[in-house]
Formats: sequence, C-alpha cells, structure tokens
Amino acid sequence: MDITFLLDETELQSNRFVCCITDHHRYDLAIIDTKQFLGNSIVLSLQNGQMVLMCEEDIENSPYWAQRLGVEEEDIKAIQDFLYTALGTYEPAKPSY
Repeated sequence: MDITFLLDETELQSNRFVCCITDHHRYDLAIIDTKQFLGNSIVLSLQNGQMVLMCEEDIENSPYWAQRLGVEEEDIKAIQDFLYTALGTYEPAKPSY
C-alpha cells in the first residue's frame, strides 16, 4: 500500500504546561500555540487525554470545551479567566491551496 502525504511540516511551537487548583478541583492542561489550525491553540487535558482547538473567541462557548477538558460547572468562570490570559495570538496560517 502506498502512502501519500498531504502535509508534512515542522515548526517551532510554544508549549505551556499548567497545573492549577480551584476551590473545587485540580486541572492539568497543556496549551500548544501553533500556526496550524488557522491560528487556534491546542488545549489538552493531561488528566483525561482529550483536546480541543481553541481561540479567544471560543472561551465564552463553554459547552464547546468544558466537558472535553473535564472542567466542572462550578469552575468554568475561573478557567475562562485563565484561558483569556493563556491563549496565544498567532496570525492564522495562510492556506497553500
């Protein structure tokens, strides 16, 4: 079986690992800023292994990310406040097609 690569790029990324605790729960997150994915950051829960692609516009849409990242309802506001300070502001990658 042959393989056709549609994309194979290497880039320098900013990786941030954050362990934080609220009054209710602990959260371990990895935030990967990349120029891929139209400038969205990869936000990964190190506790459950799930990830979401996020930009600043997605922060208020907690149904999109909270459950996947394991964020409990009572902690959403605190995690939103953190995400506003944490998500990168990369210029979106330009499509090559």
